[in-house]
Amino acid sequence: MDYQVILSRPAIRDLGEIARYVAKDNSPAAEKVGLQLLTMAESLNLFPRRGGALKSRSGVRRLVQSPYLVTY
Repeated sequence: MDYQVILSRPAIRDLGEIARYVAKDNSPAAEKVGLQLLTMAESLNLFPRRGGALKSRSGVRRLVQSPYLVTY
């Protein structure tokens, strides 16, 4: 069963900020990082329990693309 991944406005804003920050030093890397994070988040439509649980926040999970975290 596929699930729908919905990116929140803060998540979209954060993704843009990450890409702009990386682009200051390396534009091609900024696009690569942004696409990797987006692809990872979108993979949750097939694998919704893919990430590890956050002990500090009940019901919240995370995916790691070091040094970034995608929380859901």
